Formats: sequence, structure tokens, C-alpha cells
Amino acid sequence: MLKHVIKRAYYLNKHLEAPLLKERQEYLQYLADKGYYRETLKTIAVYLLRIIQFPQLEEDRIITIQTIEKAA
Repeated sequence: MLKHVIKRAYYLNKHLEAPLLKERQEYLQYLADKGYYRETLKTIAVYLLRIIQFPQLEEDRIITIQTIEKAA
């Protein structure tokens, strides 16, 4: 899904190398199936990437509310 939304290789690689790839792509696919436009999906993809980068989210890691508040 990300390959259809993000065209520039540098930014695409940043998205593909970040944690929670499967979950982010599934969410974007869900929105695409609902009829969201490419530009909207691209914006959401950028926000999703930022969301996981701030508190350094990773698979199989417990994230506390304190971690999220600190990152915000």
C-alpha cells in the first residue's frame, strides 16, 4: 500500500524500514477501501510514521501511558 501512496524512494524507504509496517499498511488499505484519496492517505502515512517515531514504538514492547505522554 505504501508503494502506491509514497512515490519518492527516500521517503518510501523511511516508511518501509520503520516498525509496525504491517499495521500501518493495513490501516492505510482500510482507508483506501473506504475511498480516501491518495493525498489524504499520504498525509495519514506521514502522521503514522511520526506517531511511532516519537515514543519509539516497536513490536512486542509494552508502552505505558507515561511513555506516550512524555513523547507528546
